[in-house]
Amino acid sequence: DARSKICPVEGKILDNQQLRCIVKPMANHLVIAGAGTGKTTTIVGKVKYLLKTGSCKPEDILVLSFTNASATEMRERIHKETGLNIEVSTFHKLGMNILTKVNGITPKITKIQLPSFIKTEIAKRINDPAYMRSLCNYIIYNHKYQKSEFDFKTKQEYDEYLRMNPPVSFKNDSIKSYGEMDIANFLYQNGIKYEYEKEYEHDTRTSEYSQYYPDFYLPEYGYYIEYFGINEKGNVPDYFESKPGKTASEEYREGMEWKRNLHKKYNTKLIECYAYEKFKGSLLANLERKLKESGVKFNPLSPEDMWNEIEKRNSKNVINGIVDLMETIISLLKSNNYGVNDFMEMTKSPMVELLAPIYEAYQFTLEQNGEIDFNDMINMATSAIRDWKYENKYKYVIVDEYQDMSKSRYKLLKALRDSSFYNIFCVGDDWQSIYRDRKSV
Repeated sequence: DARSKICPVEGKILDNQQLRCIVKPMANHLVIAGAGTGKTTTIVGKVKYLLKTGSCKPEDILVLSFTNASATEMRERIHKETGLNIEVSTFHKLGMNILTKVNGITPKITKIQLPSFIKTEIAKRINDPAYMRSLCNYIIYNHKYQKSEFDFKTKQEYDEYLRMNPPVSFKNDSIKSYGEMDIANFLYQNGIKYEYEKEYEHDTRTSEYSQYYPDFYLPEYGYYIEYFGINEKGNVPDYFESKPGKTASEEYREGMEWKRNLHKKYNTKLIECYAYEKFKGSLLANLERKLKESGVKFNPLSPEDMWNEIEKRNSKNVINGIVDLMETIISLLKSNNYGVNDFMEMTKSPMVELLAPIYEAYQFTLEQNGEIDFNDMINMATSAIRDWKYENKYKYVIVDEYQDMSKSRYKLLKALRDSSFYNIFCVGDDWQSIYRDRKSV
């Protein structure tokens, strides 16, 4: 009876689910369990069972975790339960051990702190007008919390979202939507004077309609800009308010026609923009084309002036946010063994042109210093195994926190298994799927 052989484990009697996980003979075993359900105890029990039944010797077992702290805790708990020293390692430490054995020398791990490196590289490019313009444009138009009316189920949800994340233009105008905010910032950035929601120059009040306040007025030209919040089918979110007997979309479209007819009646120029253009990423390009076709002159702010405006709005937090994002992207790219070209193929985000020179500078610096980082270590270890320079010695590999598995770590495990087969037992909680401390050795 398996229960009598291994129980208790860490002073606990295992439940039936834990016991089935431990004793079930499988070459590939994935255990999914929530927080506080005894995942670590189950792993300790699995090791104890393999040893008690003679399935494995201590040197046949490898336990992998993702941080030094969790690996240390696991090692101590297994030793306390079994009295034996089982190899418990992080993936990075495993990679280091493989490369050290293959090359006969410990790899030189970089001491570069990636956030500091990124900040320094950005600072070097302050005097590069093209880079600074791209950086400023990214900061201005790629809002972290930006959503549209169509992302919500109720008006209350949308209003609460705007209250918590108010769109405010560079002129410090409180704007009603992020689409309108992009238009306001675009006008400001290109030296085009505007007034937001200025009263229309004619009295439009009737028994049915109140006074008209267009979204934007260009005083130097007498032009008006409207941002219509419709999708490509001409619809608005269903939760928009409407009069009895009409849908919200029908009433909104009637309002659009009323505005168009007003401009025709009084011979005033109306330039139309649409929410669906923002969804497709064509809003500002279309607006620029329409403005130029209408004779509007552009006098763009210089990158220096744009940067000065950003600095007035707490640039330290803005830059820290950019640095954090770049660090995350570089770490993810390298952890999946991707390069800049792969990133370019994966996304059309303007972040690509900002990140590419930073990524290349980082890789060049590592090469110049004869160093590798922790992600390189895993990728190089995988290559060494595939080149038959290292052969797996384990019969059983146990992976804790499997939800944090990356493509490069998976490839390392697969390369080890291809070199010499082993059984694998993985435990994870998919509700906690985040990368933890990627700098652990």
